[in-house]
Amino acid sequence: MFGAEKHFLSKTPPGSTTTTKDDFKIWLGNSGYTPRPHTNAAKEHMLPYKNMSPAVAAELNRLFNKHLQSIAQENRKTPMTSLLLRMELMGACISPVPHTTTYTGTEDLKQGILLNETKNVLAISLDGAVKIFPKAMNNFVLHVNGNSYFIIGPSLKSERRYAKGTPQ
Repeated sequence: MFGAEKHFLSKTPPGSTTTTKDDFKIWLGNSGYTPRPHTNAAKEHMLPYKNMSPAVAAELNRLFNKHLQSIAQENRKTPMTSLLLRMELMGACISPVPHTTTYTGTEDLKQGILLNETKNVLAISLDGAVKIFPKAMNNFVLHVNGNSYFIIGPSLKSERRYAKGTPQ
């Protein structure tokens, strides 16, 4: 009977049937085998947090509080928790709480100002430095007008935009 493997291997140039690492590769084409170059997965754009000073964070917090007051006046019948979960939180006073700790509401937490929110992380200005907190590994406490609101980190949607009159 016809030996197909022997026939194909006789037609290939020497060196094209090589093994690399733990993979066994046979190239049965006319040209030599060239592996594809490895490309890294795209990463989220990293913002220059070293330029963020406490003064910038304080100004961001002032703008957030002003915006929150105007939204709260427009929607007096809507609970504050609903408003907070539907709006952007950039500039909010926030405290990270790791999943492994138990939060009862009486602990003194480090408060910082939220500088940036991406799909998976929050950048918070704490103690004069910007620290990155993954949403999947932390819960957060929002401090607004003397009240504290506990938010579960993974439940923070990546796209929250407040639109008047449209339920989300």
